[in-house]
Amino acid sequence: MTRLLAEEDSPLALGLWERGASVRIGQVTQAIKGGSKKVRRIEDGYQYVGGFPAHMWKLATADTQYKTLSHSISTFPKRWNTLRKEIEARMHYVSIGPGTGEKDGTVLKHLASVASEPIVYIPVDISADLLRMSLEVSMQGIDEEKIDVLPIELDIASDRGLEGLRKVIGLMTDGPVLLSLLGNTLANFQEDAKMLANIAALLSGSDDMLLMEVATTKEASDEIAAKAASEYEGSVSFRNFVMAALTQYTNCTAESGRVVYDGHSSGTAIEITTYFTPKKRLEIYVSDTDHFPLGTKESIELYRSRKYTPEALENLFSGFSELSQKDTPYSDDFGVNTSLLRYGDSKHDWTIHPAARMS
Repeated sequence: MTRLLAEEDSPLALGLWERGASVRIGQVTQAIKGGSKKVRRIEDGYQYVGGFPAHMWKLATADTQYKTLSHSISTFPKRWNTLRKEIEARMHYVSIGPGTGEKDGTVLKHLASVASEPIVYIPVDISADLLRMSLEVSMQGIDEEKIDVLPIELDIASDRGLEGLRKVIGLMTDGPVLLSLLGNTLANFQEDAKMLANIAALLSGSDDMLLMEVATTKEASDEIAAKAASEYEGSVSFRNFVMAALTQYTNCTAESGRVVYDGHSSGTAIEITTYFTPKKRLEIYVSDTDHFPLGTKESIELYRSRKYTPEALENLFSGFSELSQKDTPYSDDFGVNTSLLRYGDSKHDWTIHPAARMS
């Protein structure tokens, strides 16, 4: 079998695009200006688009002060060792948001080892730069004769994009599919439950599985949310990452304002939203001629994330049956949960914490 990706010093030769680059940039700049909802923000996923944001993201993942992510990466192999026991036969692998590639490499090694024939690996990301970066890592130590690779640059927040991905999966795979959404990616979307439902619709076979990883919290109080916000605030690398997209799309710089971290309870989860607020009134340019004023009492939303309680996980995964799950706390309050799911009625008690379950 032949890999479908060009060598790393060549341009990405094969992919799927839901819309042209100019249309995408127009969508992003309209959102920064406020759009129809009059809420200025970086659109879901576009925090990672471009070489500079992708590089800043890679640096943030290695920052131990960014505890949710660094803990997620370092402990994933141990959690996967528990879950992989449910996969004993050939499965193709579709990874939505492969990140820096370490986790996909861990998954692929097992999938290749149990497959009697070559499998298809489809990494999907809105950022072509992150796709290239992740593949350099995920394919290390993999026998290329056992895996065909089809990288897809795609905005999964688009309904048309997901429909296109569904068709590609149907064309490229000839058996059960393992679909993953790792690294707490689900928590970054404005409508996380709707996004999960849309992604789950990509599972078409009774033997297909969904591999989910989310950040967890023991409770959803405002006090705990403030603790979570302080974690983000303590990471300089994370701050540099969330500012990267804004500096790429506008004339804003880190020196022209400050990054504000707001943690609050949303009922069964906590939300951490990061904003840029100017030190003084700024004229924000989104192109050479298009600009708008931003006052000191105004802001631009840079990034949103969540941590889920057991009740929130039960609600999110209510349409699935749980095959296996592993929760790994990194403090008395927070942890990371990885679950292997299949469509069906869920009766699982999503109990997480205390830290004694870290073993």
